[in-house]
Amino acid sequence: MGAPLISPERSVIRRSMAMLAALALMLAALLAARWGWAAVVIAQVAHAQDEQRNIFMQTGQTSSAEALQAQHEQLALAQKLDPQNPAIMEIAGEIAGQAFAISPDKKIAGPYDETNRAITAYERAVVARPVSPYGWANFASAKYQAGQIDSAFYAALQNAARLGPWEPEVQFVLMDLGFALWDEMPKSIQPMIKKMAINAEQRYPDRVMTIAAKRGKLVLVCDSEKLAKMAGCSLMPRAQAI
Repeated sequence: MGAPLISPERSVIRRSMAMLAALALMLAALLAARWGWAAVVIAQVAHAQDEQRNIFMQTGQTSSAEALQAQHEQLALAQKLDPQNPAIMEIAGEIAGQAFAISPDKKIAGPYDETNRAITAYERAVVARPVSPYGWANFASAKYQAGQIDSAFYAALQNAARLGPWEPEVQFVLMDLGFALWDEMPKSIQPMIKKMAINAEQRYPDRVMTIAAKRGKLVLVCDSEKLAKMAGCSLMPRAQAI
């Protein structure tokens, strides 16, 4: 008895399924190529931001408006290739914040040219990646710079602390903002800020002292056995340190 014949209908179905599978593979390859290209652009802009951050720390020199515009245009290309990538949104927020610091009245062209463009970019970033403590810390920082000290700001502080209690940059941002607003913030938030300082002092005692001194809140950290021995605390009047 011979092998069963395949009906024409089944043959058509098989060919159609094979074509759909091939099309799916082509689409996957196209998406992978787009995302890969976007990743290259993101890496280039992130590297430029890192270099500028180092220059600022060493010399105090900020980016030029032209350099920030060029970086923004690169990100705009990356966003067309990978619209939902939260890394793009976070870096866009950094660029917008820097541009606003250089010239509050001069806007960068593009999707982040509204008054609170940095806030908008970071808000999109935390929606796209709500588990990132850095995103929440950046969002809180942008809100603070804009003078928007509201429930969303305090929620961002809490989310950043909950998600990144041991992340140094998150600790530094939260201490800086928390100490700056210590006297006016809800009392329920204060223990969280203190906890971030306690975590940070284990590896970065000098940075904790610097931030507390800048904000005039050494009294909040000098009750630590480790920090009490440092110059900034040992020179405080005893009555103030208690």
